[in-house]
Amino acid sequence: MLTASRLKLDNLVLIVNRNHQFTIGFTDRDETQRDVILDPLSEKLESFGFEARTVENGHSFPDIFDAFEGIRGRDNGKPLAIIVKTIKGNGSSVIANQRGYHYKVPKGDVLEKVRKDLNEEFELLCAHEDELMPALKGDE
Repeated sequence: MLTASRLKLDNLVLIVNRNHQFTIGFTDRDETQRDVILDPLSEKLESFGFEARTVENGHSFPDIFDAFEGIRGRDNGKPLAIIVKTIKGNGSSVIANQRGYHYKVPKGDVLEKVRKDLNEEFELLCAHEDELMPALKGDE
């Protein structure tokens, strides 16, 4: 990370999926010896010379696209870090925020429920496609 800042790589974008979990613990609490505290993440990234932006709702495509605003014209000499706050397994009522699914594969009834939930999410996105398309085109 220091190299990116030192070399003034303002065309570099780091996207951090901030779901507060990793394979064997959490990254926002200190309950067990496996947990790690990453906050304040944006300040830590800034201390390495990054410009940090945060997307509060990492499941909102328009909000994510907004974080990329002006990206083509950046010339501040700083790499960009976009912290996208998400919920692991979002869109599924069965596996959302369940750390075990970092390494487990849903099977049987659980898998069918996940498929059903995600299909409903997909249909909802398709219903709002017209609202999302302007954000996809971005600043050309």
